[in-house]
Amino acid sequence: MEIRRIQEKRQEIDGINDEITKKTVFINDANALIGQIKLFETRFGEVKDAVATFVEKYGLEEKKCEITTVSPREYLEGLVAQAEEDKGELQRRINEPGNGLAAELQGLEQRKDELISTADNEEKRYQKYLSDLDEWQ
Repeated sequence: MEIRRIQEKRQEIDGINDEITKKTVFINDANALIGQIKLFETRFGEVKDAVATFVEKYGLEEKKCEITTVSPREYLEGLVAQAEEDKGELQRRINEPGNGLAAELQGLEQRKDELISTADNEEKRYQKYLSDLDEWQ
């Protein structure tokens, strides 16, 4: 019984650790993409300024020379923030002192050890009984 519960708890912890790993990979990949977007936005800003200077210098119609872009940076930053929050919650589920899954697993393993110890003592007593019985007979 205890062994099955220990295995289930370990599987649960392994599953959460897999989720944490996936969140970490997502965060790293998203941050790399955000870095590229920021670089693009910097270059885009430079080109936009160059166009504005050109339009002003030659008296061109601003509306016809306007350039714009839509960036997913803020959306991605929001996803990263949510993933980091989710990752922290998963880590707390495992490591929370007293109530976390690691603490539960440790408690189950201690209970198993106690049962084994108790079983060993009972086995020793039984073996002594058999030995005493042999001597008496």
